[in-house]
Amino acid sequence: MGAENIALNHLYDSVTTINSKAFYDWNSQDKIAETTVEGWMKSPGHRKNILTPYFKKEGIGAVISPDDKVYITQDFC
Repeated sequence: MGAENIALNHLYDSVTTINSKAFYDWNSQDKIAETTVEGWMKSPGHRKNILTPYFKKEGIGAVISPDDKVYITQDFC
């Protein structure tokens, strides 16, 4: 038996354009990780997966899409 948590995050919070030049408010790796786990813990189903004691293994994967979205998955078995 297994479970999966999936999250969507972003590489930056905002973009400001001045004279056609973009300035990004980049998120750190720590902030992306922290906000992802916060989101999972606020979701009853995701929280249950994280706190279930009989899962023996966990895997986490992350990928950045061409449009700067960060997809994170957490798999339990």
